[in-house]
Amino acid sequence: MDPPHYTSEAPPASSINIKSSFVSQDALDQSRARREEEWKRAHANADNPPPMPEEPYDPRTLYERLKEQRDRKEADFEEATRLGNLVHRLDNEEANFLDEMVEERKKKERALEEEEKAALAQFRR
Repeated sequence: MDPPHYTSEAPPASSINIKSSFVSQDALDQSRARREEEWKRAHANADNPPPMPEEPYDPRTLYERLKEQRDRKEADFEEATRLGNLVHRLDNEEANFLDEMVEERKKKERALEEEEKAALAQFRR
């Protein structure tokens, strides 16, 4: 079996399907006219059709717009996690103290139950 034959020649320009990143004013006008026509067809039966929304032109680069979105998401995330950072974590000493308090409360409740049982038993006699 023969090894594949590689060439350093570039493929013909007609086989490459690259879209230009630049948009002409004619293309913008055509797409705007197409949207307006679709808008009119969609609202043809309406008595008072709403005005077609205009897309505002943003002269910033794609990088700047994406950076703004990323910064906004980061700020929202920081705001959401800000309260989580304010919570004070208990150390071992504080946890032990709270455990002792719970045990004391349980002892008091048990003693009160036993006292109630004894009083109830005495009342039944």
